[in-house]
Amino acid sequence: MVYLVTAEVIKMKGECPVHKVGDKVEFYENVMKGKMCLSAFRAMWLSIVSLMYDSKVAWLKGQDSTVQQCPDPAADVIFLVKRGRELSDEELAQAYGITVDEYRRLMGRDIMQTLRQRGEI
Repeated sequence: MVYLVTAEVIKMKGECPVHKVGDKVEFYENVMKGKMCLSAFRAMWLSIVSLMYDSKVAWLKGQDSTVQQCPDPAADVIFLVKRGRELSDEELAQAYGITVDEYRRLMGRDIMQTLRQRGEI
């Protein structure tokens, strides 16, 4: 399962050359649509990946969202990072410009599906 994750700037106390309130960035697998400064990205990367793959981590407490802050004290940018809908293999393959079969092969999903059908996992 891969979920679409969005990070939206919900509050700013200072000046930031990259972000403004209302900016949104989308993430899925290794794709980022939108712009984000490296400081903010590094601060929230673990939360983004955890939400993207529905990981169970203590700081999320089963939630579908978390609030993250850029560590740059001059900007004080606050983001709402939230999990959206699950993306299909078709959508992900299209994003990479490959066929669904190629995508499933690359991700090992064809092997997992075969093992599930055989009852081996």
